[in-house]
Amino acid sequence: MSNSLETRKGLSVSNFESINASGAMCLVATDISEHKQSEESLKKSEQELRIKTKSLEEVNAALKVLLKRVEEGRRELEEKILD
Repeated sequence: MSNSLETRKGLSVSNFESINASGAMCLVATDISEHKQSEESLKKSEQELRIKTKSLEEVNAALKVLLKRVEEGRRELEEKILD
């Protein structure tokens, strides 16, 4: 008995050859378009998430630098006022 699985244009096709004397063959086709569409949508969402994550990491780093400068400026001002 041999069986094969092919996917073309949103159809999953499985051939199962019968081993009986009649030589009958069974062909099963399943529409997997929705599944393929979901996979593509997921890949796109993952890529968008990676881009947004990188952007947020960059903004976070910039904010840390800015916060450090503000804190240094505050300390300098406090020292000037207290001296």
